[in-house]
Amino acid sequence: GDSVVLIAGGVGVTPMMSVIRYLTDRSWRGDIYFFFTVRNEENIIFREEIEYLEKRYPNLHVTILLDMAGSKPSYVTGRISKEILAARVPEIHRRRIHICGPPPMMDAVKGMLLELNVPADNIKTEVFAGKLPPPKAVPQTTQEAAKTSVATFARSKTTGVMPPQKTVLEASEDVGVNIAYSCRVGTCGIC
Repeated sequence: GDSVVLIAGGVGVTPMMSVIRYLTDRSWRGDIYFFFTVRNEENIIFREEIEYLEKRYPNLHVTILLDMAGSKPSYVTGRISKEILAARVPEIHRRRIHICGPPPMMDAVKGMLLELNVPADNIKTEVFAGKLPPPKAVPQTTQEAAKTSVATFARSKTTGVMPPQKTVLEASEDVGVNIAYSCRVGTCGIC
């Protein structure tokens, strides 16, 4: 296609950033319309990178929507609406659209897009799902202890125990190492 519309809510920005990076790395000439809706400025994940890419690539059209007013005039206060989508994406009905975020937000946006005559086949969604298995409550056997490994966190040069039932994120927290994360279930890829 000659354009794409990316609509993200919260940590749903993760796959959208992958798309934006891919397209801008290849100097793709199509228009990229990117909508990112979050609670407030502190929740703008990838903020510096988004601002950098927006300045560097004139075909990247960014709209950041905040539930609470932000410090920049370019931020839109309020939730995404079909009026905002129609005003900021010319001929939205002919574009391919990708949505990722909380299920209620995705359902609402899909409804708006259908009202704007976007064909259902042009609307793609990605859902973060899954849960970590519950931690084992039984004491470790000798065999389980043998499976335990060690994780070394390069930047802090800190080492921690990595039992089989723990994630890398949990092991980092056990030893006081702060690593970036968003989903806690291993699907967003940030940690």
